[in-house]
Amino acid sequence: MIRTVLKMLAVFLALSFSNAVLSTSALAAKPQGCKEGTTKIPGDGSRCKCSGGGWDCKKIR
Repeated sequence: MIRTVLKMLAVFLALSFSNAVLSTSALAAKPQGCKEGTTKIPGDGSRCKCSGGGWDCKKIR
C-alpha cells in the first residue's frame, strides 16, 4: 500500500518536473526577434523590416 502511494507520487513528480522543463525550454527556444525578410507596419508612420534577427524601422511619413 505505502509502496504504491510512493510510486504514484514519484511518477507524478517526474511528470510534473518534465512538463516544467518542457515548458521552460519551449519558452527559451521561442525566438525573441523576427523572421528574416519579414516586414511590419506598426501604425506610427514607420515601416519595419527584419534584418539580422532584429527590427530595423524607418519613417515613411
